[in-house]
Order: sequence, then structure tokens, then C-alpha cells
Amino acid sequence: MSTTVKKKNSKSKKSHLRVDRIFFCIFLLAIILALTIYLLSYRNNTSINIDVYENFQNIRATMLCETIEETPKEDNTISLDYQENLLNDVTADDISAQFVYVLDKTNNQILFDKDSTKMCYPASTTKILTSIVAIENISLDAVFTVGNEINFVESGSSLAYLVQGEQITLKDLLYGLMLPSGNDAGYTIAVNVARILTGNSVLTESEAVDYFVNLMNEKAQEIGMLNSHFEVPDGYHNKNHYVTAQDMMRLLIYAENFDILKQITSTQSYDITSISGEEHSWINTNKLLDQDSSYFYEGVDGFKTGFHDDAGNCLIVTANIDNREVYMVIMKSETDDTRYQDATLLLDSIYNY
Repeated sequence: MSTTVKKKNSKSKKSHLRVDRIFFCIFLLAIILALTIYLLSYRNNTSINIDVYENFQNIRATMLCETIEETPKEDNTISLDYQENLLNDVTADDISAQFVYVLDKTNNQILFDKDSTKMCYPASTTKILTSIVAIENISLDAVFTVGNEINFVESGSSLAYLVQGEQITLKDLLYGLMLPSGNDAGYTIAVNVARILTGNSVLTESEAVDYFVNLMNEKAQEIGMLNSHFEVPDGYHNKNHYVTAQDMMRLLIYAENFDILKQITSTQSYDITSISGEEHSWINTNKLLDQDSSYFYEGVDGFKTGFHDDAGNCLIVTANIDNREVYMVIMKSETDDTRYQDATLLLDSIYNY
């Protein structure tokens, strides 16, 4: 009896296997048939579908071109396309400085040119560009905190004597940067501006300075300073930190667009108490503005001095002479005295011209 049951079970299993195979074959054939139909259909319709798709894309592109107009970027390039009308009574040999460029901006005339396209070092006249980058990006009322970045200042630098932890507005910092030519103010501005613009308050001092210097170079290129490159915000000597007298003239012309810079650089002295209570008294290093100096010159109304052993004595000047706007770039004069003597000789010649 038990033998009969086993035979029946064996036959039942074989029957189920045959049925499963049949269904599997039918399913496989169905898939093959479906794929064949799909491929034939796709092949017959491919060219039509591509044409429709391309036409749609062309229409879409045309609509986008018609509806989206790119705002043209403002051209801030400073042109020096002036008439040459050189001073008659001053020659290159009369001037101590190695690189000089003088313009009568009112009459669009080049009054003096001495190797103005050759490379030179800007020293602290760099701070004109530092100021511009800050002013264009940050409110003058913004409060900055003096941090570890003041330790970046090189030995022998001119200082505004900021104190770590001190809180001070950007406007006041600009006076500390431009009047006593504070390198500490330069680094404080650079780091705080970079952190605000990146939205990263924990950006390291080195990263922040690099970010700011990149902005300086972008601005320099934007205004046409194509033969200049900047490495630091304070102008301390670096062989890769260089300009030409003509490029500095471009910077000066651009700087004259900022009333706050004209106000600062025409100020002889400035006393403040910072937000955190520190007191500062700053004197402008430009002796042409100092009525107690033998180099005081009536009509001069700015702009910036600079000095380093490699850069020599630099002096950038704006003046109003006989209702003419005169801009002057003097780079690498021999001494502190000779830069003012160079400026005085040129200004006198312009007065008598």
C-alpha cells in the first residue's frame, strides 16, 4: 500500500514541472514579442520624434533669447587717452623720482611723463585700493573688531596703534589707514571685510586676507590697471606686489569718485574715541597739507604717501591750480624731502604754465 502512494506522488511532481515549463516558455515568448513590437515601432517613428524634439528645443531657445536679456556689465576702465602738452621748464633730470605721471584732468592734458609705464613698487599708496574695495562693499557705519590679524604687520611698519579686541567703525578705520598710514588698519579692514562678504565669521586671518587681496586684484583689472598686481592690503614690500605710475594714475582717477576718500585724504588731523573706548589721534603723513610744514602747498587737497626701501619715497597728489584739477603720481623719489621737492617743482611749473 505504501508503494502505491509513492508512485502517485512521483507522477504528480512530474506533471507540475511540465506545467511550469510551459508557462515559463509562454511568458518568455510574450516578452520577446513585446520587445519586437516596441523596437519596430521605435524604428519607424525615430526620425519624426527627433524632428519634433529639435523643433521644440529651437522654439524654446528662441523664447528664452527673447525674454531673458543679460544686463551689460558696467565698464569702469579708466582711459588715459589725453593730449600730450608737456611742461616746458621741467625735464626728467630735474626730478629725483624715477617714475612720474602728471595730468591736467580739467583740460585732458598730460603735463609730465617719466617712465610711467615701467614697473615700480607702490608701498603704502596701495591703501588707496584697499580703501576702495572696503567702501564699495561695506557700509561705513559697519563695526569691525580688531583681531589677531594685526600680528601680520611687518616690523618697522607705520601704525594706527589699534588694540586687539577694539571695536571701531569702518569710517574711522579708513582715517587710521590713510592718515598715519596704519598697516594694522589695513589688515583689520581686509579680514573683517572678507568675513562679512563670505558670511564666514570663523574664516582664518590668512584665508580672509587672501580673499580680500583677490578682490583688490579684481578691482585693479576692472579699472584697467593691467600692469599691476597686489599681494597685501598694506603695501609692505613684496616682489610680486607692483604697479606702474600710469596704473596708479588710473587708481587715483577712480578714487576721486568717492567723496569719503577725498574728505579723508584732505584732512590734516583726526581724533576719535572708538566704540570700545580707545582714543586715537592721527596726523596726515602728507606734508603738502601741513600748514606748519615748509612743504605746505596751497591748493593741494589730497592724496597719499608711501615709503619702503625698495619702493623709495612715493607721493600721490591731487590739487586745484587755477581752477584746474591736477593729478600727480611720484614714485621712487630718493628721500622724504626730494619727493616734496619734486612735487613742488612740478606744481610751481603748472602754476606758471
